Amino acid sequence: MAKVKICGITNFEDANNAYLFGADIVGFIFIEESLRSVGVDIVKRIVSSLPVEMGKAGLFHDRPMEEVIRCVDMCGLNYVQLHGNESVKYCNLLRESLSKEIKIIKTFKIERGKITGTLENYTDIDYYLFDTLTPGLLGGTSQTFDWNILKEKKFDKPFFVAGGLKPDNVSKAILTAHPFGVDVSSGVEAFVGKKNKVKMKEFIENAKKY
Repeated sequence: MAKVKICGITNFEDANNAYLFGADIVGFIFIEESLRSVGVDIVKRIVSSLPVEMGKAGLFHDRPMEEVIRCVDMCGLNYVQLHGNESVKYCNLLRESLSKEIKIIKTFKIERGKITGTLENYTDIDYYLFDTLTPGLLGGTSQTFDWNILKEKKFDKPFFVAGGLKPDNVSKAILTAHPFGVDVSSGVEAFVGKKNKVKMKEFIENAKKY
């Protein structure tokens, strides 16, 4: 059964609904340029009210390592998603600085049918995440990529699929790529920064069928 990560959480209601509907991880975006960006104080309040078993991820884009570690510690996060051009050395040092319980997800973009970056060099991360490359946008592009790209490859780590996922296509993405998990943000929104309860519930139910 695929894990479900609901990203772009900005308020407790959406985070709590994600938990009640069966999501495994909620994600908070610590990227100022993002329309779904949230601050440490807000995330602390949301995380403190969520059940312990719920995964809590922080999304970062080429931020100083000290800042990432500070956010993890202050907010009680147990996943770090690196969404920028973080080097292998950066990831190795971050792994040394975090407890083993905190998992690292590294994003790799799909461009013109190919995965950007040399995955096998990133030995100290826990998961890959594959997302659509859209020039000028960091994420939330609502654009899918050809999931068959992943079906045809063997990976040494479990991976998440992101990019353009919605309630009506998440099942196909899972059946095609066989990911460890799926990651959605804009595909279950009512408007930017606010989730649609019906869409989120349907997305999770469809993802959990397989």
